[in-house]
Amino acid sequence: MTRRFTAKGLETRARIVRAGREALVADGPEALALRSVAARAGMSLGNLQFYFPDLDALLAAILAEELRAGAAAVEAARAGAADPIEATLDVLLGQHDDIATVKVFFSLWAFAVGRPKMARILREFYAELVAHLGREMSVVRSDLSDEERETRAWLFVALLEGSSVLRALRKRGDETHSAALREKLRELLLG
Repeated sequence: MTRRFTAKGLETRARIVRAGREALVADGPEALALRSVAARAGMSLGNLQFYFPDLDALLAAILAEELRAGAAAVEAARAGAADPIEATLDVLLGQHDDIATVKVFFSLWAFAVGRPKMARILREFYAELVAHLGREMSVVRSDLSDEERETRAWLFVALLEGSSVLRALRKRGDETHSAALREKLRELLLG
């Protein structure tokens, strides 16, 4: 059953999601608990659980918000861009430079290892991301089969997400491999 919230309820829900994200960034996955998120959001645990009955539901909402914000950033960057692919890559690679976003995804991946429900949520997230990229790719590479577009999209996501680990660990200012990464990502999309 999907709950419908009032405007105030939606704001409260958004406040909880922000508090959960802040807790992941500040304390990491090992310290995340509904009780600490409730305290950070300035509410009781019972009130928080009205919106998010368990940690997996909150983690799913954090991931959904990351997806929404990322999609909005890509859309805004692409609007009127001379090269929409470059604009998309700028946003996606720029997220690797945002340590808070990197910490959120590292935490979500860590949760997925030991939490089957979170693993399912992440699988669904990445399946949708791959499907979306495949649809986007069909505009510029209509000559490819659906299977080839899906494979390229999967490789794109795997390279992008895997590189986020290495990019997060690099010394700030060390852009040695960034151009090569960008070129490989572009090649996967455009061939």
